Amino acid sequence: MMKSHGKSQLSLVLVFVVAAGLIMSGAIAPDLALAGKAYHKIGPIHLYPHGRKYGRTYHKTGPVQLPAYDQTYGRLSGDWWQWLRSIPGDMLAPDGVSLGHPLIAQGKMDCSLNQPAGPVWFLAGTESGDATRSCVVPEEKALFFPLVNAVFYNAEGEDYTVAEKREALNDFLKLACRLDSTLDGTPTVYSLATVRIQSPPFLLETATPDIWGEDALVDPQAVADGFWVMVPPLDRGKHVLQFTGSVCDPDTGEPWFTVNVTYNLFVR
Repeated sequence: MMKSHGKSQLSLVLVFVVAAGLIMSGAIAPDLALAGKAYHKIGPIHLYPHGRKYGRTYHKTGPVQLPAYDQTYGRLSGDWWQWLRSIPGDMLAPDGVSLGHPLIAQGKMDCSLNQPAGPVWFLAGTESGDATRSCVVPEEKALFFPLVNAVFYNAEGEDYTVAEKREALNDFLKLACRLDSTLDGTPTVYSLATVRIQSPPFLLETATPDIWGEDALVDPQAVADGFWVMVPPLDRGKHVLQFTGSVCDPDTGEPWFTVNVTYNLFVR
């Protein structure tokens, strides 16, 4: 993950949580249009601007939002960030010893932490590097996660506008690359859409202690951007969800940041 709360630092909270969707590996193509909304395509995957298509990537920023259960992808992406930052950074794992925050957990973890009411649960990736996790999820819950995502919020004394946040996020997410996800060994791109979308402005309030040390931070107009996947409720039993994502140098095409996460999910 990467964070950004001021253009001087580009404090984009980039969470390679490929938690995280599925898209084919490849660099993002230039904007096809950018005037309140932007459509992009990734490699050979084609754009379908009228809605979700299986095995395709739907990429949109701006006020138009793609529906998802009783929400939209855009609003869920903001909710995902609020969920992540609402969990205290010193939260312990089920073993009572190791840290259990979803961003840094390893091994057995509690995936129910601070999950919202409703049909969708969130999963997270890592700050960087590899993680292997196991947890229980209810059979009636869909799972929403990013392959690569970021959030822009104002820290104390900063006053970046929503438009400035959107522009910075859009520029940054163009560097996303090598994105992939599988469920039980099958690429999810075969059956699930990957959506890149920016959120409406949302209220971001961090916990104390915050996972990144920004205790009690508040921005009523934070903006999120990222590539997202929604996995429908799974059948009972064990499932393995794996995802990876990188940010690549625009000149060399080589990744300078990579996350690789495996979830062993026990659906009950």
